[in-house]
Amino acid sequence: MNDNQIKGMKISKMTLGTAQLGVEYGIANKTGKPNLQSAYNILQLAVNEGINTFDTAPSYGDSEEIIGSFLASRYEVCMSGKSILIITKIPKVQCICDQSFQAIYDQVKTSIIRSLKRFNLEQIPICLLHNASDIIEYDGKVTRSLIKLKEDRLVKMIGVSVYQPEEVREFLKIKEFDVIQIPINIFDHRLIKEGLLNKLTQRRIVIFARSVFLQGLFFLEPDNLSQHLQLAKEPLRLLRKLSSDLGMCIAELALTFVRDLPGITSVVLGIETLNQLKDNIRLFNSPPLYNEIKQRILGMFCYMPEEVINPSLWNKRKFKE
Repeated sequence: MNDNQIKGMKISKMTLGTAQLGVEYGIANKTGKPNLQSAYNILQLAVNEGINTFDTAPSYGDSEEIIGSFLASRYEVCMSGKSILIITKIPKVQCICDQSFQAIYDQVKTSIIRSLKRFNLEQIPICLLHNASDIIEYDGKVTRSLIKLKEDRLVKMIGVSVYQPEEVREFLKIKEFDVIQIPINIFDHRLIKEGLLNKLTQRRIVIFARSVFLQGLFFLEPDNLSQHLQLAKEPLRLLRKLSSDLGMCIAELALTFVRDLPGITSVVLGIETLNQLKDNIRLFNSPPLYNEIKQRILGMFCYMPEEVINPSLWNKRKFKE
């Protein structure tokens, strides 16, 4: 597995997403949450293949505990001289009666301390705000709290996990941020079209790309979609036709498109089974797409409804029969 070296860190170009290890996640998930031994096997294979970055969060069930116990029990064996980089997140800061900086700082610090204990670490390599609205909530006190915790060396690099272009714009206003996690895929070109991916790259921000398979939507049959996903039927048909025309499976097409975008540091791939990890590693090592294929993708899927590319809206919109 190739690495990117940025901001003094060596980050594997593929990051293991571990939400599936802690909860049942994704609309195409058919296997459910793996048992503990299966989770260990997935983590071990990832490390053996040179994947040194694990993405998790307190909201991902017991994912943090699983990673922590894995590192504690197999640290010497699994490391092979390489550092494991943990990405975890701060849950949305809840509205509290005392909205002073100290009260908010204490809440953010408490979350980080709990994560440190689960991982048995003294410093979290990468810590993100899980809810991008926290960038500006409480007059920026959440952001200032995270910056102070970086200064206190409880975290090494800080940033935000975003969903919308306007959240990227808010991110770019904070010079202390090092890292961003963005949704980007064959259907979702918003950050490319609006020049925001380029701005992040120019700032030498560490960019983690997620939702490469749009939470598994790409693998659903267009004619078998539930009623609230009907707007995705035609785009999925076009994607299948493109896959057939190119003689390339959808997973390889989707993965290589994002992997090779300028500025992408690492691609976060959620894994449910050991075989799925093996398949994704094989696909990740596929040759790059020809430029004409990239341009074809950008042209075919340039105007996608928000209800298709934003999973948070999938269960909210009511479609007519």
